[in-house]
Amino acid sequence: MNPSQENNILAHLPEVNVVLQDLLKDVQRILDGRLAGMYLEGSLANGDFDQDSDIDFVVVTDDAIEADTFSVLQMMHERINLLDTQWSTNLEGSYVSKHALRRHDPEHTNFPNIERGFGERLKMVHNDETWNIHRYILRKCGIVIMGPDPTTLIDPISPDELRQAMLPALHGWATQILNDPKRDCSSRISVLHGAFPMPHNLHTRIW
Repeated sequence: MNPSQENNILAHLPEVNVVLQDLLKDVQRILDGRLAGMYLEGSLANGDFDQDSDIDFVVVTDDAIEADTFSVLQMMHERINLLDTQWSTNLEGSYVSKHALRRHDPEHTNFPNIERGFGERLKMVHNDETWNIHRYILRKCGIVIMGPDPTTLIDPISPDELRQAMLPALHGWATQILNDPKRDCSSRISVLHGAFPMPHNLHTRIW
């Protein structure tokens, strides 16, 4: 996606853009030179964004977030969560080091993460092989808020890696829908479907 396309998407969503610029400003201040990039994925990147969507973001850092920085970021998200706009409670994203973004490393799988919802707090979350789906989508169609093209930060994801990631991801999303029918998981599934065609079986190449 070229910069003009990215700007056009956010130009039509001024309230979303205000929240994102607020987030970016604070992240730049808190990380103080350790910020490598900030990107959007999910329905915004896939073109399926609507009033029920969340704002899926990825903040990339030079190295892993330390405990004191985590605490400051947590307080920042508590402040943003209270802003007078529906989008302040619909931020959903992770803070990922360049190393962890480059390729899935089983030794580096815990990232700060925030889910959508009023009162949600930043927390440390374990990311299994399904992280490769997010890496694939971000590399293929991620929107750059600031930083280099995501293809320079993410190694190509192989068909085998995607096959291994798809089954637990789809199972997890189905469980979320069953447990909370009002939760919007459509953007995740549509992004996955739009990123690559669903195989007929697990022995079929994904593209």
